[in-house]
Amino acid sequence: MKKVAFSAVFIILFGAYVFSQKLNPPETLPTNPPAQVEAAPLAQTAVPTIPTENEGGPQDGQDEGASQVLPTQTAPASTVKTTPSTKTAPVVKPTPTPAPVKTVGQYKDGTYTGISADATYGNIQTKVIISGGKITDVQFLDSPHSRSYSIQVNSIAKPLLAQEAIQAQNAQVNGVSGATFSSGAFIQSLTSALAQAK
Repeated sequence: MKKVAFSAVFIILFGAYVFSQKLNPPETLPTNPPAQVEAAPLAQTAVPTIPTENEGGPQDGQDEGASQVLPTQTAPASTVKTTPSTKTAPVVKPTPTPAPVKTVGQYKDGTYTGISADATYGNIQTKVIISGGKITDVQFLDSPHSRSYSIQVNSIAKPLLAQEAIQAQNAQVNGVSGATFSSGAFIQSLTSALAQAK
């Protein structure tokens, strides 16, 4: 009987205890909230705000540790952003134009008289004038003058032969058609004159 009464009392008390716990739940130990509270400051310090150029030092609420971290984090970024490209286009200097080379003439300056060469109907003798190492003039000291036809042919041939010699700067002239003998004698006389000028 005592056991039954004891069991009934125990059951009633346990039921009352359970009912009271449902109405007023006991305080539990804070486990997750402190972790969340501590995680929030860590997230704020992990991403510090970078001061602008107008901000001189740490603001209110910042400690000295935060002001030391900011320069080390911003220095590489500012170096990368502000470093300009140092490559410049190569300077091309104009090549100086070389001075023209003065060619020395192939003859000695002076006046030289050639031999008297046979032109069949008379003789031809020339005189060459050299200036600056070049042939500047060719004159006839003698030419056929015994026949009227020879005089007429040579009057035409002589200026042409002289002009060819000045242009060629030697005695290798083509000659004048119709004055074959006079052209041959002219070449012989002028060759001997130029030989003296070398």
